[in-house]
Amino acid sequence: MEKYSDAIDKHEKLKKSIEKENAAVSSLMSAFDDLDAALESGSETAQRAAEKQIAASLMKIDDPELKKQFIAAKNSEEREKVAEEKVAEEKVAEEKVAVEKAAAPNPAAAPAASKAAPFINTLGMEFVPVRATPGVLWSRWETRVRDYAAFCRDTNRAQEKPSFEQGDDHPVVEVSFNDAQAFCVWL
Repeated sequence: MEKYSDAIDKHEKLKKSIEKENAAVSSLMSAFDDLDAALESGSETAQRAAEKQIAASLMKIDDPELKKQFIAAKNSEEREKVAEEKVAEEKVAEEKVAVEKAAAPNPAAAPAASKAAPFINTLGMEFVPVRATPGVLWSRWETRVRDYAAFCRDTNRAQEKPSFEQGDDHPVVEVSFNDAQAFCVWL
């Protein structure tokens, strides 16, 4: 139970950190846009105001490497690229923590099941306990094509088709590691 609560705490902290950093990056991007406009118009007052706004926004960013990248950026395209890369990094970090959270055993959340009476989810997948991992239920069989297809429909993902024919009850193939993890979280 402790591992699950640790995973939840870690997830919540990361989520708040990402929200704070995203707000600071958004504010910084807006300040740089104001500076670009001030430089084009030649208004020194607007330029000083934008520079103050940039300095204040930089103070709100915790990541020193990100600050350096924004300061080094020479134009709006480079700044947008830095911001996009930061968002992509944060998304990967958030997905990783979500997977850790989902993988953490939570005995209280596991439905009652036994080998004789498995837990059956809405997809018809049967899950049974394994003594070595209390609080975790394991599927009785590999993920079927139809189970993964439901996930793909629900998450707007493309399902890769193999070069051979498969039935709905065959094990799904051509699934990346990241997509397999996302499927487990989705379950």
